[in-house]
Amino acid sequence: MNIIDEEEGTYEQTMLAVLSGAGNYVEKLRGSGAYDNTVLIIMADHGYNGSLDESGEEAWMRQCPLLLIKGMGETHDTMQISQAPISFEDLQEAYTRLLDGKQSTAAFDWKEGDVRERRFLKYSFLDEDHMQEYVQTGYAFDRNTMKATGREYNR
Repeated sequence: MNIIDEEEGTYEQTMLAVLSGAGNYVEKLRGSGAYDNTVLIIMADHGYNGSLDESGEEAWMRQCPLLLIKGMGETHDTMQISQAPISFEDLQEAYTRLLDGKQSTAAFDWKEGDVRERRFLKYSFLDEDHMQEYVQTGYAFDRNTMKATGREYNR
């Protein structure tokens, strides 16, 4: 992990550069004719915290990483957004399904509207020797659905 020095570029500028690179890669796949027969997975390892939300509080969204999936043979005119309560623990099975030719809509067992408890370990990169466990049953962006379990992990 590298802390982004604001003099070298903001978080938003860095994110746009990374997504622009991914977009260029996708366009090269399209140009080569390999796009239709390619499974694409673009994933961040975590979301972001550090900006302020509308109330002036720090917007802590590390539990909301970017995940983009295109299955083999899929074509979409616009990005499809899912509110399914998936978790990192679901990824291995999703990868297997996608490699077996399943469409992105069949990659996960969890669908929109399902209720599921997910576990999340919250930590600060400035204090990575201390983590707190939370469970979340709602939409990942809704911090009101996150509840501390009382478990803490320290080195």
